[in-house]
Amino acid sequence: MSYSELFHSSRNWIFEDLSRFSLDKGSNSARIVELLKPLGELTLAASLLSRLSHLSEDQTWRMALDFSWEQLQEGNLLFDVLKERPDLLVMLSLYATLHHEGYRNKRLEDQIAQLVSTPGFYQTDMLAWRRLDLLVGIQEFGFRSDIDSEISETFERTWLSKCHSPWTLTDAAAYGLTHTAFYMTGYGFGVSRLPNRVASYLLDNCLPWTRMYLDEGNFDLAAEMIMTRCCVQSPLKDAEHLLPNDFLNARLDDGALPCPAYGALTLIFGESDPDRRYFLQHYHTVLVTCMAAAMAINRAAH
Repeated sequence: MSYSELFHSSRNWIFEDLSRFSLDKGSNSARIVELLKPLGELTLAASLLSRLSHLSEDQTWRMALDFSWEQLQEGNLLFDVLKERPDLLVMLSLYATLHHEGYRNKRLEDQIAQLVSTPGFYQTDMLAWRRLDLLVGIQEFGFRSDIDSEISETFERTWLSKCHSPWTLTDAAAYGLTHTAFYMTGYGFGVSRLPNRVASYLLDNCLPWTRMYLDEGNFDLAAEMIMTRCCVQSPLKDAEHLLPNDFLNARLDDGALPCPAYGALTLIFGESDPDRRYFLQHYHTVLVTCMAAAMAINRAAH
């Protein structure tokens, strides 16, 4: 069993039917906002996978990006969402991903620039790691000259920056930690902004944390920990090559992976179709597993 087998298994489950990520155009605006989460995560995954050398020739990723752009009405849907809910400015990160891939909507960019320059919208309260997502997205467009200092200041307010005792990590802190590492390293594709002490802290603890979450049956956080580990530029340890076994042995009959008990509660609320509920519950765990396996293959090759 290997990362390659794990990647192909999870890739097939996620990308074989993109229509499952469709936005229900008949839904109210609040439901559309909820469904932007899975679509945004599909978009990010496709963008990241397309940058990995061993996957760059696969046209699946471009198909997924084109699908996302079509679902977003070429950016006009995001324009409408932000016009109605400027407090959701952090959603600009979805457009930032597509912008990086060559998709453009001038009207949406003008609206984002206006919101970013409005203190009451720009300074909306949010967790530090969530604000990093916003700031890194803004950096894509160059709307603010002081963005580097803001990123540094915001990082200092995160759980990860303090290098707390490893045993004090909770699930909520773990999600914040993984995403902090993602944003501070560009998912391993950018120049790392992580201080050396923090990078060392992750190298020391990501494997035992991954092992802990696998033992707990939380494949969602286990996969995110593997992704986090791959964001730190260092060769994989021998024990890390054994991790795919736990994922592959835990697969459900259709190839999905068990989701956390608390997974996707807001997404499935009100959904009566059992197939739809099943997909919304499991897609995130399979998606991050797909990215973790692909990133681990890439890390092992360098």
